[in-house]
Amino acid sequence: MLDVRRQPTIQLMVQPAPQFEWSLDQSGLEFLSHGRITELNERGDWRIQARPLLWPMADRPPVLLHVIGIPAARCARHPLRLTAGSMLRFRGRTTVPGMVRFGFSAQKMAGVFAGKFEVDLNAEQLRAAAIPGVDGGWQVQLPMAAFLPLDGQPVGVAEDLELLDVYALTIVTDHGLELDHVELLRLQ
Repeated sequence: MLDVRRQPTIQLMVQPAPQFEWSLDQSGLEFLSHGRITELNERGDWRIQARPLLWPMADRPPVLLHVIGIPAARCARHPLRLTAGSMLRFRGRTTVPGMVRFGFSAQKMAGVFAGKFEVDLNAEQLRAAAIPGVDGGWQVQLPMAAFLPLDGQPVGVAEDLELLDVYALTIVTDHGLELDHVELLRLQ
């Protein structure tokens, strides 16, 4: 027989208010899920290099990805709320021109998984976003509307979503992908 009087009390924990902006800093690098930190110094500069990952496929052989994965929800102190005006900014470089896929996963603010959303930028698009003086460097700002859902649901539902992870990857070919800045912006 279970005696409920001997059980520890359950405490209600109120979720902190969401924030609408976030930037990955040095303290968040400890939570890195995929990638390798190649530069970290006392000024707080950092660089993450993509690492190979075999992605299993249901009906064919696995696909080789070169991935940088950042669990944004673990890096932030508050839930990261996405709105229709949210943008993700990635700054990085590739040593070999090619397509880079940017993405994020999200859940509903109540905690139910909502899906993954991705956008591919080809070498020309990355070249158009070049950072002067940085060989192969680029900075892209991607609005929520640019991301396509993997499950076919429209990304317009981003109104009440919480950001879980952000990632950048290349498929099959290693383009020398590196990131040195990732942030969530809220534009009015």
